[in-house]
Amino acid sequence: MPLDSNLFVLLVRPRTGSPGHVDFLVDNSEAGRADEPAYEARKNPSTGTIALSDPYTSATLGESNIAPPPLPNASPNPKHRLISLDSPPAEVHLRNKAGLSWAWGMEWEEVQYVWTRDIVSLVGGDRGYTLSVSQKPDPNYPVVVFRPEKKGGNIEILDYNLARVEPAIADRKGLEIASLLALCHFIDHLFSVPSSTAASSDLTPPVASTSSAPSPTSRKAAPSVPSAQPPPPRCKNRSLRTLATNEVEVTEASPAALDAYCERCLSLLSDPSLLYLVLFALPSARSHETVPAVAALAERVKRRRYKVSGEEVRLFVDDSGAATDSARRKEGQGSGSPGSAPTSLKIYLSRTDMSDLLPNHHRRPSSSSSPPIRAPINLDKPAGKGAGSGEKEEEKGGWKGWFGL
Repeated sequence: MPLDSNLFVLLVRPRTGSPGHVDFLVDNSEAGRADEPAYEARKNPSTGTIALSDPYTSATLGESNIAPPPLPNASPNPKHRLISLDSPPAEVHLRNKAGLSWAWGMEWEEVQYVWTRDIVSLVGGDRGYTLSVSQKPDPNYPVVVFRPEKKGGNIEILDYNLARVEPAIADRKGLEIASLLALCHFIDHLFSVPSSTAASSDLTPPVASTSSAPSPTSRKAAPSVPSAQPPPPRCKNRSLRTLATNEVEVTEASPAALDAYCERCLSLLSDPSLLYLVLFALPSARSHETVPAVAALAERVKRRRYKVSGEEVRLFVDDSGAATDSARRKEGQGSGSPGSAPTSLKIYLSRTDMSDLLPNHHRRPSSSSSPPIRAPINLDKPAGKGAGSGEKEEEKGGWKGWFGL
């Protein structure tokens, strides 16, 4: 629900049955009417171009893509996007701003705007985005606010703050289209292809005939043809299923799957605001393959990240799954020998120290084979005791005497 019912609100909804399409609808819930389509966005999976068009005329209003490099032999910079508008033609450069905080800047009619991100949950993937006017030394004030929802999200356009912009905005429609194209880059996950789309057509049952009287041919063939059974449900492909923005579950250990996992992890680590990445494998019939694959994938991602950007991420292993398996074997509830491999594993790739966050990171097996440390020599001994008596006391007390026990 919007903060103010008088605000202009657009609903962001991924189109059902059309992967790569997102609809922007005018919210008419307060008036009791059906939502009206305002814009439709589509993403080209091969080029990554996002186009915004009119839902009634299908006319393209603008496109967004990675800006071409300034030099012929230079590689494109993914932190610089070019937004091209039509009717009238205009170009808006969206650049990632350097710094510790997440921010993207753009300019419209000689006024600076900045996109910031509101992290709703540190673990989950729900994030909101706000477009604010940057007029220093005055503080920034928002003009467009995106809030995530289960079905997609909603966009609030703050008209009362748009009226404060100086100089006054001459083309508000152009600013609205440029803002939506920039936002589409941040909510790129809504354009992803769901894994169940490909199998939906195969699981659709055939349409039965509405006629009650069977034909003569079907009447003869009825005794010999068995009754049609619905096809068994297919298992969904979970090779790239991501539970949250910073979580990747490894369910396949094939080389192609590991390549896809590695590219996904490197793409997530390219976001400077991401504190840590979680790679894990749950207990399954293929745990003997997925658990070693998680360890190999973590090392591979760490090497690739250091080679590409020079950043060395830290590895933290959460072996609570292995501890649970060991406890179950001791109680006789689990299967396998005590020295068998664990059935689950979770590894954190972090930019910060997570020693205090993991519950069992400080747990280490106690080793009794290491020799105790001798206490410092006491020079204040009574004069009546010589070296021989000191050796006898040490032999009598043993290592307990060293620690005063």
